[in-house]
Amino acid sequence: MKWIKSTVLMAFLCVLSACGNGLSTEAVQDQIVSSEESVSNYHITVKQSDYKEGSKTPGAQTVASASAWKDGTGYGSKIDKNAGKVTNQLEVIADANVGFIRYYQDKWEQTITAASSLQNTVVFPYAKVIQLTKEIHQEVPWKKTFSGYEKTYTGNDESIRKALTSVLGIATTDTSKVELKIKTDGAGNLITNVEIKGNG
Repeated sequence: MKWIKSTVLMAFLCVLSACGNGLSTEAVQDQIVSSEESVSNYHITVKQSDYKEGSKTPGAQTVASASAWKDGTGYGSKIDKNAGKVTNQLEVIADANVGFIRYYQDKWEQTITAASSLQNTVVFPYAKVIQLTKEIHQEVPWKKTFSGYEKTYTGNDESIRKALTSVLGIATTDTSKVELKIKTDGAGNLITNVEIKGNG
């Protein structure tokens, strides 16, 4: 079983709000798309594990965490493990003009561009998450919850699997069962949490 969990927390350039008891799924989607420009920076944590057959102990694990700003500034780290042993460890840092990366606490090395260093850890930029919600909007509508709005899906629909692959680069097969949950803030303006699980 493979699972990926991503939590996105944002600081905003402006605060948006919505009134009323509930918005239509189209209205929420429009707000999510239009409010993208209000996001100044975001934080993402990704956890992925490949579980061995018949065992609850993961054979491989990846944990990545990063913060990115709209101007290209950011920092992050990523650790890969196999059977409990670290196989890859890196840190990245970038400002708007230059990026650096280092492995296993070695010396910092400059990357070709500032963005290329962050791409090693920031696997789901906020804009990509918004793109995913647009791709699956017809199949998975927004629904009102106690704390905001939510898209939830469980199944193996081909269009959902293709969206995950084309937008986020998450590979699936014809037999993959996907569990998806995307949450917004209370007003339905900004995405605050994404959980994706794939089995098979």
